[in-house]
Amino acid sequence: MRRRNTPTSTVKAATLDRVHVGSRTVVVLGPVRLPDPDFVRDRLCALADLGPTARLGLRPDSQRRHWLHDPESIADAVSVEAAPDDPGSLLSGSGSSEPFCMTLAGDHLRTEHDHGLGEVQLALLSHLLVIGDADPADPALRAQIGANGDIVRAALRTFATDPRRIPAVLTQTRAVRWPDAEDDGIYPARGPVGPAAAQTSVLTREKIAALRRWRSDRALDASMMTLVMCGFSNALAAHGVVLDQSITVTVDLRRYLPAGANPLNNVVSSVCLPYPRRSDPATVHRQLAAAVKSGRPLAAAVRSVATIRAREMLGRWRPVAADGPVRAHLTFAGVHELPQFSRFDWIDPEAGGCLVRSDPGDPAGILLDAIGICGGIWLSASHHPTVIPTAQVEAAISGFAADPISYLN
Repeated sequence: MRRRNTPTSTVKAATLDRVHVGSRTVVVLGPVRLPDPDFVRDRLCALADLGPTARLGLRPDSQRRHWLHDPESIADAVSVEAAPDDPGSLLSGSGSSEPFCMTLAGDHLRTEHDHGLGEVQLALLSHLLVIGDADPADPALRAQIGANGDIVRAALRTFATDPRRIPAVLTQTRAVRWPDAEDDGIYPARGPVGPAAAQTSVLTREKIAALRRWRSDRALDASMMTLVMCGFSNALAAHGVVLDQSITVTVDLRRYLPAGANPLNNVVSSVCLPYPRRSDPATVHRQLAAAVKSGRPLAAAVRSVATIRAREMLGRWRPVAADGPVRAHLTFAGVHELPQFSRFDWIDPEAGGCLVRSDPGDPAGILLDAIGICGGIWLSASHHPTVIPTAQVEAAISGFAADPISYLN
């Protein structure tokens, strides 16, 4: 392993990065063929040497306003563990507070990173470096991750090239019909919650095929991911979780950037959609598609940045949470099967999977990650067990994976 003498530097942290500093994301992938640990360290160091846009080697300062870039520190981020009996146990993490860690555990690869560094794109690239064919020396890769991910600039470009988007966003926002407010919440809105946990399952190829037939028989205009998030929301309610009547859907803002741009920092927004129990998935799908087409997620991100900066000027960094009690809220993050997944060195592609644990944004938040991989859709529901009982979330995710149609009828 080579040690490098790359000097440290300081760069300003983007607003959307700063707001996520301190929350953690754990991703477990396998079974895969893992290389020698020294090879892994060299690959990660080579990526870190590309500079702050590669995200590895970054550490926030005490005020969360700047990143200190120390690429040599990433050499100490690789560890080795024995193969676990249950790969899901790796989601508990290593206990490290370092901004980025990677663990080789038998035939499974685990990454842990501070959400302030980035989201799924960062984890995906680090996996491709180690068990795929990504090369830090590739000029195309350097150009992709070095692209400007400034959302304000992206918004100006998006709305200036098609001004019709502006009235479309305003019309959609006014047209949304929200269910009546509910005051029978049972969960705390703030306070200590302890570490997050994740309950996991998988929709097999057979279950996905059955879902497609069910959708076709009903001529239902809804994506598979929409069926997943609606069905899982129904499953949570069926197993006793007291949910509000909405779902937040994360949206990757890279779709609004120039072609080929793939910055690794946080370039994600969200759309909150009304979802009274057992609503029509087609309606949800249409609302989401219209929101994305109009640029509403981008507008929401710009508004969030402006709000955060205004709070900073007033000396209030974080918004004040409701007094509670509140209902639980579901946030959905779906990743369709990507071409990059086929480039991993799977031991058995039929058994390949991906598990995720992410810190929910609120004590009563539940975050469902749905990742299409190796023909299945891997489901990971992150929550705070001290707030929402594990048994309820586990029953919902395993029940939905076993019989998804029953929660959609």
